[in-house]
Amino acid sequence: MSSINLKKALRPRSVVLIGASEKDGSLGKAVAKNLLKGGFDGSVWFVNPKYENLYETRCYARVEDLPEIPDLAIIVTPPATVHSLVDSLGRIGCGAATIVTAGVPDKLEIAGLAKKHNVRLFGPNCLGLMTPRIGLDASFSHLMPKKGDIAFISQSGAILTSVIDWARPKDIGFSHLVSLGDAVDVSIANMLEYLGDDPETGAILIYMEAIKSLADFMKAASHAANKKPVIVIKVGLTEQSAKAVMSHTGALAGRDEVYDAAFRKCGLVRVDTLEDLFDVGELLSNHPKGKCNRPAIITNGGGLGIIAADRVLQSGMELAPPSGDLISNLDSVLPKNWSGSNPIDIIGDADSDRYRAAFRAALSDETYDSIVILNCPTSASSNVQIAKDIAADIAAHDNKKMVVTCWVGDETAQSARGIFDDAGISTFESPEDAITALHHLSQYHDLLGDLRQSAEVKSSIALDRQDYVAQIIHNANQENRSTLSEYEAKEIVAAYGIPVTQTLVAHDLTEVRKVAERVMLQSNIDACVIKIVSEEITHKSEVGGVVLDIKTPQEAVKQATRMLDRVKKLMPDATIQGFAVQPMIKREHARELILGIAQDATFGPIIMFGAGGTAVEVMNDKVIELPPVHTLDATKMISKTRIGKLLKSYRHVPAADEEAICKAITAISQLASDFPAIAELDINPLIADVNGIIALDARIGLKN
Repeated sequence: MSSINLKKALRPRSVVLIGASEKDGSLGKAVAKNLLKGGFDGSVWFVNPKYENLYETRCYARVEDLPEIPDLAIIVTPPATVHSLVDSLGRIGCGAATIVTAGVPDKLEIAGLAKKHNVRLFGPNCLGLMTPRIGLDASFSHLMPKKGDIAFISQSGAILTSVIDWARPKDIGFSHLVSLGDAVDVSIANMLEYLGDDPETGAILIYMEAIKSLADFMKAASHAANKKPVIVIKVGLTEQSAKAVMSHTGALAGRDEVYDAAFRKCGLVRVDTLEDLFDVGELLSNHPKGKCNRPAIITNGGGLGIIAADRVLQSGMELAPPSGDLISNLDSVLPKNWSGSNPIDIIGDADSDRYRAAFRAALSDETYDSIVILNCPTSASSNVQIAKDIAADIAAHDNKKMVVTCWVGDETAQSARGIFDDAGISTFESPEDAITALHHLSQYHDLLGDLRQSAEVKSSIALDRQDYVAQIIHNANQENRSTLSEYEAKEIVAAYGIPVTQTLVAHDLTEVRKVAERVMLQSNIDACVIKIVSEEITHKSEVGGVVLDIKTPQEAVKQATRMLDRVKKLMPDATIQGFAVQPMIKREHARELILGIAQDATFGPIIMFGAGGTAVEVMNDKVIELPPVHTLDATKMISKTRIGKLLKSYRHVPAADEEAICKAITAISQLASDFPAIAELDINPLIADVNGIIALDARIGLKN
């Protein structure tokens, strides 16, 4: 990945428009007009053999006729001409080109030409580029955005123009707006690498439809997020092209969740709607730094306050009660019947003085890192006047706390919101929108902290153990087997430090009794488990291929005989290799977990943890993470599941050993990194209690 020549595209000193025109409705006319009226003070040239001059600007017949080598070219000519134009631009030494034209053939050849000549290409099929700080509008957008420090990267031109339309009346400005189109060359990763180091960009917003180069994206996204907020909306999710069917892990690994995991790993905040993207963009414009996880809510309506409080709690933010000092301060300036809690309900007849007194008191209290001011219209006071006075108070206080407002309603509320927009104060139409935007911004600071705390995982598995695992996989490959036996799978799991149950194999019914005696004697237990062994049977319990709590060797033979009959009726073509015999593990307060590896078509190996057992798909209680998974990541994975709460102590049940579970998660992550040949791994159930963990079953599938 390289950002070579991107500066020539995003901060050019000279621009040439190829295909400039005076024809109404043409791209050539729209882009030409935008170039000339944007205020760009560099050189601007046009190329079109039909004209000598256009809009008082010299027009040349060919790019070879230009008086100087342009930094940036904009191509709006018919599709068939694009290939030769890119070649010509490369030959004269042009640094970058944006291809607005859609329907361009031979895009791979064009990309190859660009690479050969070191010409960076944006598009084809894109809106163009805008750098408001230098007055550059190399697009056919209907509006020129204002100057600011937010960069917007979009894989959709229509979304980009919508953002501009939304931002202008709110006085939100941009450092760069980039439409990538078909992205045959310049990608989201390239832009993140460049913008992460751009001193004029304070935050980055992304509208994403697809990732083409995973490694480049992950590296560039982490780089950028370490330096500034990166907010992304990802759309166009589809089912995986090749769904894993062997393992529970593969079946449960939804594509949307994998993207979530990838964004978390990089430190990117994901939002679900364009409205959220806009709202976070507004917060970034007005107050890009500082946590906002503990808001104080000031309201003149109890219902509004409850709505905001519910959203605070639903999002995982903290609804902190007011401190004793704050209560004393508020008691002295508010009516006796104020709420006495957070939300701070200052009663429906509140006027400007009461709002300002409550705001100033909350502003000076260290309990809160942000303030949400809500207002519903009443006849007791002017909500527009309150907005003017509150806006003045906010502007007068140089404070690090985030302050957002929400004046609900329409007719009078619009005037109030206009006051806040003019003052550069973030304002929202509903309490839910205000809290959600705060939550997303707070997420960024949490993710950034996680990103900086995570140390690089270093191998803790002895080389001889890794060699042992490699030999197991090698033997399976030599035998053209894509599925390992349970014994082999458990050997691999054990090599990575996860305790497993002893497994011995009886190759036929005549060996079952002897093997059962041996297992029960060696394990010093009074019961065993029998499982069918067949490469064709992945989920043994679904065909009656598992029997638990067998008390005697004689009973083991009977159960194995019945099992064989059941399996042959249900799967007559399956080849039976024998019976796996294991000790019956009984732990009174054990929780059943699942831990595994699956493969995603875009992101490669993924790690899954959650509630296990035979109803794992029904419960669907799991979390996805991308390797490497560090101890901090593993702890967070556990906390995000419902089963994670049951691992804690409750009533007479002691807490399970979460440290052992974390070690198992990080070990499986390392296994995924060490052995890319592993396509799928299921450890289900992995049982956990106060005494530790043990894997009762494991299956591994290899890549073909």
